[in-house]
Amino acid sequence: MVDFLKKYDWDDHPLGPPDKWPQSLKTSISAVMASPYPWALWWGPDLVLLYNDAYAIMSGTKHPALFAQYGKIAWGELWEAIGPLADQVVRERKSVAREDDLLFFGRLTEKMLPEETYHNWAWIPAIVEDGSVGGFFNTTFENTSKILYERRIQILRSLGDKTALARSRTEFAEAMRMVLSDDAHKDVPFAAFYFNTVDALPKTGREGEPNKYQKTRIRVTSTLAFQIGVPEGHPAIPVREVHLLDPITFRSSPPPMLLGRRSGASPGSTNDARSLPDDSTVVAHTPVDSADAVASMDNLGDALQTDETAWPFFDVFSAKRPLHITSLPASIGKGFGLRKNGWNDVPREAIVMPIAAEGDEVPIGVMVFGVNTRRPYDEEYQTWIELLHMTLSSTLTATLGREAELKKAEQLAQLDAAKTSFFSSASHELRTPLTLIAGPVQEALRLTTETRVKQQLAMTTRNIERLQKLVDSLMDFTRVEGGRMYGRFRATSLADYTADLAELFRNPIEKNNIEYVVTSDHANEATAFVDHDLWEKVVFNLIGNAFKYTLSGRVHVHTSYRPGWAEFSVRDTGCGIPSTELDKVFERFHRVSATARSHEGTGIGLALTRELVKLHGGHITLESTPEDKDDPEAPHGSNFTVHIPLGYEHLPPANVDEELAGIRVAPRAYGRAMIEEAKGWNKIRAQSDDKDRSESGGSESNANSNTDSSRSGEFSGIFRFSPDDTILIVDDNADVRRFLRSIFHSYCNILEAENAINGLVIIEEKAPDLVLSDVMMPGMDGIQFVGAIREQPRIRWTPVILLTARSGEEARVEGLTSGADDYISKPFKTQELIARVHLHLNLGKRKRELLNLFEERTKEIKIVSDLSPVGIFRTDNQGEMTYTNRRWHEITDYPSNQPLTNWLWNVHPDFQKEVLELTTRVLQTADGGSLEIRWQNERWTKLQVESIANGLIGTVTDVSDRHLYEAARIAQAQEREAIAQLRAADAERQRAEADERRRAQELLVDVTSHELRQPVSAILNCSQLVRTNLSNLAEALRNSRAATPFVPTDSLLRQIEDDLDALDSIYQCGLSQERIANDVLSLSRLQLDTLSIHTIDFQLVPELQRIISIFANELKMKKIHLNMNIGQSVVVLNVDRVSSDRTRFAQILTNLMSNGEYGTRQGCRKVQLMTLAAIKFTDIAPVPDRQIVLYLEVSLDPPQANKCIAPPLPQNVDEIKEKVKSPGTLIYVYVAVQDSGPGLKPGDLTLLFQRFQQGSNSHEVFGGSGLGLFVSRKLCELMGGNIDVDSVYGQGATFRFYLQMKIAAEPEPKPKPSPESPVKAKPAVAAPPAPSQTAYHILITEDNIINQTVLNRQLKQAGFTTELAANGKEALEKIKRLAFGTDNIDPSLPRRFDAILMDCEMPVMDGHTATREIRRLESEGVLPLRNRIIALTGNARQGQVEASLQAGMDDVMIKPYKIDELVLKIRDKTMLD
Repeated sequence: MVDFLKKYDWDDHPLGPPDKWPQSLKTSISAVMASPYPWALWWGPDLVLLYNDAYAIMSGTKHPALFAQYGKIAWGELWEAIGPLADQVVRERKSVAREDDLLFFGRLTEKMLPEETYHNWAWIPAIVEDGSVGGFFNTTFENTSKILYERRIQILRSLGDKTALARSRTEFAEAMRMVLSDDAHKDVPFAAFYFNTVDALPKTGREGEPNKYQKTRIRVTSTLAFQIGVPEGHPAIPVREVHLLDPITFRSSPPPMLLGRRSGASPGSTNDARSLPDDSTVVAHTPVDSADAVASMDNLGDALQTDETAWPFFDVFSAKRPLHITSLPASIGKGFGLRKNGWNDVPREAIVMPIAAEGDEVPIGVMVFGVNTRRPYDEEYQTWIELLHMTLSSTLTATLGREAELKKAEQLAQLDAAKTSFFSSASHELRTPLTLIAGPVQEALRLTTETRVKQQLAMTTRNIERLQKLVDSLMDFTRVEGGRMYGRFRATSLADYTADLAELFRNPIEKNNIEYVVTSDHANEATAFVDHDLWEKVVFNLIGNAFKYTLSGRVHVHTSYRPGWAEFSVRDTGCGIPSTELDKVFERFHRVSATARSHEGTGIGLALTRELVKLHGGHITLESTPEDKDDPEAPHGSNFTVHIPLGYEHLPPANVDEELAGIRVAPRAYGRAMIEEAKGWNKIRAQSDDKDRSESGGSESNANSNTDSSRSGEFSGIFRFSPDDTILIVDDNADVRRFLRSIFHSYCNILEAENAINGLVIIEEKAPDLVLSDVMMPGMDGIQFVGAIREQPRIRWTPVILLTARSGEEARVEGLTSGADDYISKPFKTQELIARVHLHLNLGKRKRELLNLFEERTKEIKIVSDLSPVGIFRTDNQGEMTYTNRRWHEITDYPSNQPLTNWLWNVHPDFQKEVLELTTRVLQTADGGSLEIRWQNERWTKLQVESIANGLIGTVTDVSDRHLYEAARIAQAQEREAIAQLRAADAERQRAEADERRRAQELLVDVTSHELRQPVSAILNCSQLVRTNLSNLAEALRNSRAATPFVPTDSLLRQIEDDLDALDSIYQCGLSQERIANDVLSLSRLQLDTLSIHTIDFQLVPELQRIISIFANELKMKKIHLNMNIGQSVVVLNVDRVSSDRTRFAQILTNLMSNGEYGTRQGCRKVQLMTLAAIKFTDIAPVPDRQIVLYLEVSLDPPQANKCIAPPLPQNVDEIKEKVKSPGTLIYVYVAVQDSGPGLKPGDLTLLFQRFQQGSNSHEVFGGSGLGLFVSRKLCELMGGNIDVDSVYGQGATFRFYLQMKIAAEPEPKPKPSPESPVKAKPAVAAPPAPSQTAYHILITEDNIINQTVLNRQLKQAGFTTELAANGKEALEKIKRLAFGTDNIDPSLPRRFDAILMDCEMPVMDGHTATREIRRLESEGVLPLRNRIIALTGNARQGQVEASLQAGMDDVMIKPYKIDELVLKIRDKTMLD
C-alpha cells in the first residue's frame, strides 16, 4: 500500500499532494502503513479513509475503490450505524471500541450484497499540531470465523444432544425441528425433512406376467416429517413423493410420481424432479477442493407452476452425499414464511442432504435446507455441512436402533403375557387330575404294609408334591402378573421365623458335605409385617437355589436389621453367575447355564421370588463372582439379599394384621416339595437305599424278594438276560434312578451315575453292556454324552438308550441322529422299556462279537497286505478309494496321512482319463481289466482291477525298470533324430535369415543408390553443359573484340569468369553428393555385412595425387595451401605399384579431406557433411597461413603402441629393398592429413569415430549426420588397418590411418618420385567432347525428363542425332518403326540405331524387360540387325550390373557418369557389329 499511496493521483484530491500534508498526517499515515495488523486512518472533516495492506485484505472486493474515499461513501452500508460514533470521536475526543460487532460489508458476490461479519474494532482520535482532532485511527480485527464456528458447533451439539434421546423417527424429527427452529435460523433459513421407505416392485412382463428378464425396480417413498420457514402446501415442498429407481444406478426409472400436492395437482402426474433453471447448478458437495458430480438442472419454475418438486433426490440417492444447489430461482422463495430466520432475504442457495447409515443403499432420510444468504458458501461452510451430515446420520442410525429395540421389547412382552396366560390355564387344568391322583396314592400308602410298595408310593407322593409345587408357582406368578395376589401381612419376628425355616434345609445340605450356617443379628430388631406363606416361598427358593449351585464349600443364611429395614441374605460359594447374566437372573423362564446339582427347573423361581418381595414393599439385590477355571481357589459365589421395610405403613391397611403372629415351623406343601426336591439332588436317598439293598445282597445282585421273583418269572419266558449283563443308569434325579433300578435289578447288574461326566468314568472302568441315560442333565446333557461315547473307540459301540421328558418328532430325530440307539419319551411303559433294553442289549453283544471277529480278520488281511510286494487297493461301488496297503503308498508316493479322495491326481495327467474309464467300465460290466500307467512320480505300474460285490479290488505292480530301459532306447533314437532335425532347422533358419538380410540389404542399396544418383547425375551434366556454353560464349566474345566494333567490357568478362567458378562449385557439390552416396551405401553394406574389398593394381603416389586434385578448385577458392609430403620410406624402398581396393582407399582419403555437399561462400552456407574435414576446419582457422599437409609413408612393419604412425626405417635397408621388389609382399601404407584449423576438444576425441557423431565445434562450419569417419574406420578395419587422430584444441588436428597392401608387379620401370612434389590444381570439370565426324543416330530411353533433356542436348552438341523415348514400350515402337522403314526418315540412314541408351528403372516397361524383348525380336528375325544397348542406371551394385548384362545389355554406365566417357563408349568401334 505504500507504493499505492505514492502512485495515487493526489493532485485533484481534497488532501492535496503528499508533500504539502501536515506533519501530523505524515506521521499518522507512516504509523498506519507500518502496522502488520488491519489499521486505517480517517482524516479531515470528510474523514478520508487511508489504510494499510492488512486492511485492504480485510476489505475484500471493496478495495481499491475504498482507498482515499470519503468515509460515508466508503462504508455507506454501515454509515447509519457508525456515522454518529464518528462524530462523537471527533467532537468529544473520546475513543470508541466494540467487541464482536456485527457488521454487514457490501462485498458478497458480484452484486456487492451484504455479508455477515464480526469485528473487534476501536477508533482513537488523532491530534494535530494545533491540538484539535484531525481524524482518528481505526484498528480492527475480524473474528467472523470464531463467531460462526461457535454458533455452528452449538447447533451440532444441540442436534446431537436432543436427537440422541429420540426413541423413534417421530421423536428424532421433532428434536431436529426444535433445534433448527431455535438455534439454526441464520445458517438454515428454511428446511424440510423427509423419511424414506423402500420396497421393490415385482418384475412384470406382458399382460402382467412375471418377467425374469427385467430387473426389479426400487420404489422409494419420501414422506415429509417437518418443514421450517415454508408454509404448508407450498409447491416446492410436497407432502409425499414416490421415486422409482434403477437398482444399480439408483436413478430415475421412470420419473417419480408426486403425491400429496395442493389442490388442483394431478395425483398421477409424473415429473423428472432433477431439474433447475438454466442458470442453476447442482454441485455434489465433497471435502474442500474436490467438488464434482456437477449437473445442470432445468425447469424448476415450470415444475412449481404444475405443483411438482424439483429437488435432486435422484442425485442424492446415487451420490450418497450432500448436493449444493448454487442458484435457486426467485420463485422458490415466494411465499416462504421467512420467520425470524436468516435476514429476511429470499434464499439463493440450498443443500440437499442424504441421511443414511453406513452400507445403506438408499438414505433413511433426506433434508432440504437453505444456505445463509449473507455468508459465502466457502470451505468453512462446507466443513460444517459435512459435520452436520455425519451427526444426523449417526444419531438417526442410533434412533432407529433404539426404535427397533423398543419394538422387540413390546413383542417380547406380548409373548411373555401369552406364555403366562397359557401356564395359568394349564395350571388350573392340572390341579384337578393332581388331586384325583394324590388322594388315592396317599390312602394306599396309609393302608399298605409291603415295604417295596410303600417305597414306590412314597416316591409317587414326592413327585406329586413336586408337580403341585410347580403348579402353585405358576398360579402364584399368574396372580402376581395380573395383580390378583393379596398377602395377609402379620407382625412377625423375622429373624426367628426365617431361622426356623432355614433349619429345615440343614439335613440335606450338611449330608452333602456342605457347611451350612444360619445366623441372626437382633440388633435394632423391630417388627416386620410379612405373609408367612409367601415369605416361606422366598426363603425356600433362595436357599434351595444356593444349595443347587453349590457343589462344595458353604451356604450362609443371615438375617439382620438396620434402621427402617430388615435384611435377609443367602451367601454361597457356588459356581457364581457371569456378569452378562446378572441382569437376566430375575427374568421369567431364564436359566443360567452353569454347573448345578440338577438340570431340572422351570426358570420362574427367582422371578417369582422378586415379585413376592415387591409385594412386601421390598426389593432384592444380587452380587456374584463367577468361578475362575484357571484359579479354582479364587473367591467365587453369589449373595442374594432381600430388603423388607419395617412397619406396615407401606402395606395396604386392609391386608395388615397388627397382632404378633406365633412362629410355625412346619412347612406347607410348597416347602415340603422344595425340601424333597433338594433331597433328590444329593446322595441321601441313594445311600439309604444302598444300605437297605446291602442287607439283602447288594445293588449289583439279583433281588430275592417274592415280588421280584414273581416278576422275573412273569417275563422269564420272553426276556433272556445273562447274569453277567450290566446296565448303567445315568440321571440327575435320584427318584428316576431308583425307579429304573427297581425295574432292572432283578434281570441284570445295575450301575448308577448322577451325571454324564461320572457316567463316562464308569463306562471306562466297568464297560457296561448298555447305557440308559436322561437327556436333560447338568453340565453335560444326554446328547453330548452320546457324542462323547461315540468318539472313544473302545466304548463307541456300547448301546445307548435316551430317556427324556421332551416329546415331539424333532426331539426324537435329534436324539437318534446324535448316535443313540433308541429314544424313549417319558412317561413310558415298563414292559416296553424292558423289551427295548433287552433288544438293544443283545444286539450290542452280537455287534461286539462281530466287531471282534472283523478286527481279527482285518488284522490278518492287513498283515498279508503289508507284506505283499505289490500295491493293493479297494474302492466302493462309486469308485471312491476305501483301502490301500503300505506298498501302494510306496509306489504311488501318495501321503499315507492324507484322505484317499484325491488319489487320482497322483496318476500322470496323460493316464488319468484311461484309469477313470477302466474303473468305470469294470464297475458297470463286472469284467476285470488291466492297464499300464505312469504316475506323477514317473513310476510305471501295471494296474489290475477286478470287480467285487460292493466295489473294486485291484493291484499295482511296479514295472518302472522295464519302461526305463525301453524309454532309454527310444530316447536315444529320438535324441539323434531331434539333433538332426534341429541342425536342419537351424541351417534352414540361417539360410532364410541370410536371404532376408541380403534382400533387405539389396533393397536398401537399390533405393539409396537410385535416389541419390539421380540428382547427382543431373547436377554434373547441367554444370558441364552450362560450362561448355559459357566457354563458347566467352571465346566468341573475345574474338568479337578484334573482329567487330563490339567491344565487351572487362566487367562482363569478369562476370563470365565468376559464372565459370560457380559452375565449378556446382560440379564440386555433385562430387560431394556422390561421396555421400558412397558413404551411405558403405554404411548399408557394413550393417548387412556385405561390404567386400576388391583389389586392383595401381600406382600409389599418382593415385594419391589424383585424389587430392579433386579438391584443387575448392582449395583455390578458400585460399588454402595444400602440400603433399612423400616420405623418405617411399623413396628409399621405391614403392610404386601396389595391390589394394583403389576405390575404398580413395573414399577414406576423400573423407579426411572433405566429403560434403555445400554452397559457395557467396551463396547459401547451408552445408551437409558426414564428418569433420581438414578443408572445412582449416577454412575457419584465424591464422593467416592456412594450409593442409598430406604425408605418405610405407613400411614392412605394423605400427607400434596402436598408433597409426609409421615405424622408422631399420638399419638393414638393402635387405628390405629386396623384399619390396617381390610381388605379393605385404606392406603397410601410412597416410596422415594435418590441418591448421581450430583443433578438437578433448571430449570429442572419444566420440569422433562413432556413427552420427560430430565435433562440438562443427556447428561453426556445417551440420551433418556424422558418418564419414565411422565409415572410414570400418573400411580401415576391413583393409587390415586402423585410423586415429591427434589434436590440441586451438592448434589444429592430424588424422592418420594405415592400410595393408601388397606389392604389385611393375610392367615397366617408373621414374622415382621426388621427396616433395608440389600439387598442381587441375580443372575438376572435363572438357566437352569434340564433335563427332561421323553422324551417329542415338535412341535415348529415360523416364526422368530432366536427365532426358540434358543428355539429348549433350549428344546433339557432340554431333549426334537423337530420338527420345520415356519408357521401354516407346523405345520398342521406335526401334520397330526404324527397322521396318515406316518412319519418314532418310533412306540412307541405317535400319537400326547406332546406340540405344536405356535406363533400367522406368514405368510402363522397365529397361530389362525392354532389352529382353529386343533380343527376342532379333533372335526371331523380326529385327534384321542387332542393336547396341548401353544401360544408364543408378543401381551400382555388382549383382545389379550383372543382371543388366544378363538381360542382354552390351554395357552399363553408372550414374552419375561423365559425358565424355559416354561419347567414347558410343564411338567405340569394338562394340559395333
